[in-house]
Amino acid sequence: AEAVSRAGATILRGGAYKPSTSPYSYRGMGIPGLELIAQAGKKFGLKVVTEVMDLRKVDLVAQHADILQIGARNMQNYDLLGVRSFETGSRNMLDLAAVPVMQGLAHLPVIVDPSQATGKRELIVPMSLAAIAAGADGLIIEVHANPDQAIKDGAQSLSPAQFDALVPQVQTVANAVGRTVLMPARV
Repeated sequence: AEAVSRAGATILRGGAYKPSTSPYSYRGMGIPGLELIAQAGKKFGLKVVTEVMDLRKVDLVAQHADILQIGARNMQNYDLLGVRSFETGSRNMLDLAAVPVMQGLAHLPVIVDPSQATGKRELIVPMSLAAIAAGADGLIIEVHANPDQAIKDGAQSLSPAQFDALVPQVQTVANAVGRTVLMPARV
């Protein structure tokens, strides 16, 4: 939280509950995880977003998070999840044309998640920059202190140093397309 706040993040995403295809993979920390992410957000002045996976836990999660995320694995209606592809070079197909399309259809900000979409660390930076150029209002980027040792999702996470290097690149692309990046006060 400290590293991403210092680099310019305004929102901290953490997975207190982790949906997975396999019931044997890491499922998250639950309530202790909610408490930890809330403490980290408060300490470093970050809004907190985490996924809620069960209707019965909405109130509990809302006590600890500013933003509740409904993830792709919980949507169940695959028609609403956008285009699918047989491409094997990345986890999913990140359809950046959807950014301006969605902006024309809704008044809400359009946020792109290149970490989950690509599933590959080496694709996060170029897809982040492309998303900003396409008009995305924000990015969700997974950052881990030691991605290669992460319990889950390390392959799709940047290190704090990689994230820190990405932020000025995002600012440059945003400026090039006539936009600005909101930067919080330094902690």
